[in-house]
Amino acid sequence: MTTHIASPCHTTDCPAIARRRGRCIDCQRTYERQRGNAIQRGYGPAWQRLRKLILARDPICRDESGCGASSTDVDHITSRRRGGTDDPSNLRGLCHSHHSSKTAREDSRWGRGRANINGLSIRRPRDMAAKSCIELKSFDG
Repeated sequence: MTTHIASPCHTTDCPAIARRRGRCIDCQRTYERQRGNAIQRGYGPAWQRLRKLILARDPICRDESGCGASSTDVDHITSRRRGGTDDPSNLRGLCHSHHSSKTAREDSRWGRGRANINGLSIRRPRDMAAKSCIELKSFDG
């Protein structure tokens, strides 16, 4: 029997309960529609070719910790959001764990209060710390 923890939806003013990814089903669908697909976000065939080149150049994670794991993700050293480009000098191979940590630490909007992503106002998790969670058992979703 699988146990999932549910909590309030991260979208501001949404009273629904989120079962996964911090948003209720309706808000998640809205977010995905507004976010666009990989090609619309700039990760089309040209990016896929560049990604292969960077992973071939950096087969081992280039995180400062020297973890030694295989590179699985291509990281923008300076993110596109902060003016970085797809120039190979701004790209490096990282393992998924280090890429996720870096993205959450540097480019995530969670640490900066409420974020407005394509019209959706999102609460960071600590805004919800005082709200109780509901434990759902046997959720099939």
